[in-house]
Amino acid sequence: MLLTGRFISADEAERFGLVNQVVSPDTLSRETKKLAMEMAQYSRYTLAFGKQTFYSQVDLNESSAYEYATHAIAMNCLDKDAQEGMKAFLEKRAPVWKNRYE
Repeated sequence: MLLTGRFISADEAERFGLVNQVVSPDTLSRETKKLAMEMAQYSRYTLAFGKQTFYSQVDLNESSAYEYATHAIAMNCLDKDAQEGMKAFLEKRAPVWKNRYE
């Protein structure tokens, strides 16, 4: 779109990976709520940390981005929510997140 100025259809956008899902207008509200509820089951801290990490490394060269991401992954694994997630997985139970921002 940027290079050609050509509009693309929703189906093309989905095929190119520009959108997660294409739904009809009459199911948009229901599908949006379903996605929000899926996201709400995860640790807010971990999601925010992941988003922050992505935006912090996105403009780095490949080597620096890998180094940054490796450090971020290690730091995230030390977080209480990550520990809870791993423990819950091993114990085959739902995690109980702290859902805090530090």
